[in-house]
Amino acid sequence: MYNILISLIGHYVGRQCLLGLAQPIREDGPKSHLKKSVPTMGGLIFILLTLVLCFQSGILSHPLCQVLVGYGFLGLYDDGHKVYYGSSQGISASRKFLYQWGLAFAVVSQLPVHPLNVFGYVLNLGGFFYIFSSFIIVASSNAFNLTDGIDGLAVSQGILVLLFFGVLALATGSEELVTFSMILISSLVGFMCFNLYPAKLFMGDVGSLAVGAVLGLYAVLLHCEILYALVALVMVIETISVILQVYYYKRYKVRVFKMAPIHHHFEIIGWSETKIVVVFGLVTLFMVGVSGLLYGL
Repeated sequence: MYNILISLIGHYVGRQCLLGLAQPIREDGPKSHLKKSVPTMGGLIFILLTLVLCFQSGILSHPLCQVLVGYGFLGLYDDGHKVYYGSSQGISASRKFLYQWGLAFAVVSQLPVHPLNVFGYVLNLGGFFYIFSSFIIVASSNAFNLTDGIDGLAVSQGILVLLFFGVLALATGSEELVTFSMILISSLVGFMCFNLYPAKLFMGDVGSLAVGAVLGLYAVLLHCEILYALVALVMVIETISVILQVYYYKRYKVRVFKMAPIHHHFEIIGWSETKIVVVFGLVTLFMVGVSGLLYGL
């Protein structure tokens, strides 16, 4: 409760500091978003709060903190580029991917190799473990970034997935992972109070890229990479919707959805942002329950 109170105060103060940094809105996005003028880079606040609390807890050197800071810097640079040039387009995708892969590989190279658990079947990856683990982190970072498209959606998904990982870490006796999950959840709950519809603060890429990468690394550290795809089914579907939309439009000039990622499709057919957040949250809650049963919690 103390952590959440500190987070609320931090986000309120941070929002006042960011009031002049409005999020550039995509012109090809839903028309209802064009009227939004909301401060961005809110992720910078909950990252700083998380790092302060991790320092107090003695886990500041943990790989999760390294990923949070590294991907946070990338997102901050991307957000700064957008705000400075007044454009919704940040740095190039190739530069972003290069940095993401480099940082992910640098972090996982510190970890011991472990076999991949595919629902009871053990698959030894050998040296390929480092490439696969880096892919999980990079894919998770970008999937979470795609999910951050309407008020409250990404942060609510992040909290639910982190709760699952926290319980899983508790069951496996990973004290540092439990501590980190509780700290980050507290910071995200404070942010959510300002991000639910109508949002008063956006997390920006500084928050979405960092939290997504943290979730991916969590899956690697808990040896549940395949299970993570079930828990984060909403993020997986968001990513697949973009891939399908781009592929079919480039190849056949046909749109599979009215707009991608898929949360924008539901917006256009008449769903409110709040309804999308609630329904998608219920889907994740259901998948958390299913995943818990599969894991034996």
